[in-house]
Amino acid sequence: MTIKGMRNHIESTGVKAAYGAVKHAVIQLEKFNVISPAVVEGSPWLGYKLNDNYKDGLKLQASSSKRHMVRKQVHKPVEKPVKVIETTYGPWRQTGEPARLQVMFNELLAKPRAKRIKRGLAV
Repeated sequence: MTIKGMRNHIESTGVKAAYGAVKHAVIQLEKFNVISPAVVEGSPWLGYKLNDNYKDGLKLQASSSKRHMVRKQVHKPVEKPVKVIETTYGPWRQTGEPARLQVMFNELLAKPRAKRIKRGLAV
């Protein structure tokens, strides 16, 4: 049965069902091995059929701790960390306006220190 067929069946019982909600439910049932994808004859859409051991999957789905373990098994793709490019300009590894201001600030601080060193007051 296709997702649209499942949706129509649910709506025939008087319950409103959005396509996305039915699709989400189908994905959950697939995770617990209750249903599996199958080719439907006479339809271009992918359908689903009940597995032979669907009761085991429903038992797993009923227990909240086991449900957590099954959902945990699906791994998300690991994102590669972005390389940080370090600039090698100047002793502070800065470029642009911050580096220029840092150099000016150090020159201002260096003049009084140089005077104190000349007088023998600083090392």
